[in-house]
Amino acid sequence: MSLAEIRKTTFTLPELKKEEILAFLNCCKKSALYDLYYLDVTEMEEIFLPILDKAFYLKTRFERVWGHYMDKGGERPWHKHNNVTMLFYLQIPDGDCGSCVHPEGTITPKENDLYIFPAKLSHKITPNRTNETRWAIASECKPESVLFREQVKSR
Repeated sequence: MSLAEIRKTTFTLPELKKEEILAFLNCCKKSALYDLYYLDVTEMEEIFLPILDKAFYLKTRFERVWGHYMDKGGERPWHKHNNVTMLFYLQIPDGDCGSCVHPEGTITPKENDLYIFPAKLSHKITPNRTNETRWAIASECKPESVLFREQVKSR
């Protein structure tokens, strides 16, 4: 996977599952010092692995999964992950709630968008300028195999 291979699909979580995850994350938010919370890997794999396989032909396992929030003014400095990263925008407020900036361009958050991007892609999150919380789920993935649609079509 090269830097140019940032991939996107759209996926809508069942409403009850979305409410359950948001309720859990909101409980964590009230009692923790940081703006991310690790989620159950097995539960998140059950939700997201079929989507990654169907949309991207990505056979993977999650190394870790976290829910991430940004309140007003929240941002993240430049950083990178050691593995392929999945990013799912769970709940996005209207307005400038911060974007994911990377050397290839900018990802503007839109609810239900799911991205994968390569390991070691340097990126940062710009400040949330809204008065509402932005929620995302992210994971570092350990790919078993990667076979994108373009490769399948060329066969």
